[in-house]
Amino acid sequence: MSRALRRLRGLLERPNLTIEHRFRPPPYGGSNQFLTALRGELRRRGLRVSDGAFGPRTRACLLHSYLADIVELRAALPDGCRVVHRVDGPISLHRGRDDGADRKIVENNVALADATVFQSRWSRERHRELGMEMVKADEISNYVEP
Repeated sequence: MSRALRRLRGLLERPNLTIEHRFRPPPYGGSNQFLTALRGELRRRGLRVSDGAFGPRTRACLLHSYLADIVELRAALPDGCRVVHRVDGPISLHRGRDDGADRKIVENNVALADATVFQSRWSRERHRELGMEMVKADEISNYVEP
């Protein structure tokens, strides 16, 4: 679905929460699996959840990692929309090299986040050891979908 179509859908559906992530059919990586399960659970609980589309009353955005275009995302955020940034990694430790992804994560976090959620204590501690502090950080560990 194109970005313009998602935005139009968001205006019509007025989501409570937008998850800024390009969802792929499972199985496709841990983050995709986690976000797919989270989206499903939030919908089961009655929230209107959008995949990247914002309505004028969208109250929150879950930003994942560093792949979003910050300029475009900032322009799309409705007034008062709070951004929670989900962070895993550090990516340089998983990839065995620093390709700038971790720096981009910190830049996005500082630019947009109202709060940060690490997917594990390990991730939070490794970021801290590498000198990467995030905005209002906490952790919510990944779990298995029943």
